[in-house]
Amino acid sequence: MADGVGGVYPHSITRFSQSRRRARTEQLLATARTNGYVDNHQGIRISKTGRRFWIRNVQLWNVLDEQNVQCGQSATFDQWEVIETFHSFVTL
Repeated sequence: MADGVGGVYPHSITRFSQSRRRARTEQLLATARTNGYVDNHQGIRISKTGRRFWIRNVQLWNVLDEQNVQCGQSATFDQWEVIETFHSFVTL
């Protein structure tokens, strides 16, 4: 089996990237819970078919129930770009 760049296997890079993305997502959601919303966020998402894409100009807000208690979060974005290759994904 051939090494990746610098002796690092590509699956190790992917696992590291996924872990880092997960941590950033948790931080984003926590910020929204605390502040009520986050705007002008950008990040990488993965579709249900496994395609990776950038989302930009994201607004994320808390959803409140009738008693004004947070019961979820919602988001919208108006800019996205598909990431075509693994190499592009790693270098972002």
